Amino acid sequence: MPPYDIIARTEIEPTFRVAQLSSIFDLPVKTHTEHKWRYNDEIKLEDEWNIGLIVGPSGSGKSILLKHLFPKEYKQKWKWTKRAIIDDVGADKKIQDVTEVFSSVGFSSPPSWLKPYHVLSNGEKFRVELARSILDSGDFFVCDEFSSVVDRDIAKVTSFAISKAIRKYNRKMIAASCHYDICEWLNPDWIYDLRDNTLSRRLHRRPEIEIEICQIQNGAWDIFRQHHYLSGNLHRAAKCFGAFWNDSLVAFCAILSFIGKKNWKRIHRLVVLPDYQGVGIGSSLMRLVAEYYKNKLDNTVSITSSHPSIMKGLMSKKEWRLSGVYKYGTVDHISKAVRGRVGSPVMSYEYIGNI
Repeated sequence: MPPYDIIARTEIEPTFRVAQLSSIFDLPVKTHTEHKWRYNDEIKLEDEWNIGLIVGPSGSGKSILLKHLFPKEYKQKWKWTKRAIIDDVGADKKIQDVTEVFSSVGFSSPPSWLKPYHVLSNGEKFRVELARSILDSGDFFVCDEFSSVVDRDIAKVTSFAISKAIRKYNRKMIAASCHYDICEWLNPDWIYDLRDNTLSRRLHRRPEIEIEICQIQNGAWDIFRQHHYLSGNLHRAAKCFGAFWNDSLVAFCAILSFIGKKNWKRIHRLVVLPDYQGVGIGSSLMRLVAEYYKNKLDNTVSITSSHPSIMKGLMSKKEWRLSGVYKYGTVDHISKAVRGRVGSPVMSYEYIGNI
């Protein structure tokens, strides 16, 4: 189809100060202002795609285009009225479905699920809004000012996590952003670039996340304790390891000797900071620590957990073997360090490496 114009018209009220301003800067006296943008009508919702990105500098008309093409979706604004996020999102969905989507977009901290929306960090708000869109918007939604309120490194990680979630649940999302640095991390199916009014259909090669892992002091736990889903306590005998990305400490893993079992270690604490969840940093840290103890020190390494994302994640990992499924309060041989609600499911996995 040929290109067409979208015109935004704004009326100017002839106030005293408007007249003063016109005089000071020698502006022509107008009753309205107009801005015109030219677009190609090439965005088709019926095509097979999951993620579209409208990108361009500020003032290029990204919001105008979203409003014009998708007025109903653009007007959709979420209300946050509950004292816990978990009560605001997915009211007609099962709790398991809600928490699974939370984890999929990188909002994986159960303590934060119990908080009201207004106390969350900008990164957490961004992720929970996307989670709610996946759960409550149907098959298609739009997101204006995508990633604009978060740090650029966090924006990249978040884009990566959300990209996986959108495709996993087979939703359609059109995001608009003035930041070109997220393109390769969001990995959209198409990009509409308003700098030159072109639509390109290509997948970017997503950059690899390179983390550095080393042993760290136990005092680093203070950064992570509030984000652990069960307890803020750390055993004083634990040996601690950290994952660094771009020189920032983003994940923490503590390991302990298993009482009564020679040459046996267990993962005592595993926490990824909320802004860096959902992209596999935690599982990579845990795997590399377990690999070090198994291959270098000839130790068996295991983990027992009730966290839904950890349990589900380990199910798909060939290097971890399921060694037990329990419920809290039903067996007495589970380590006393593992606590939770009676009847909750608990899974134990043993690291076997690449066989």
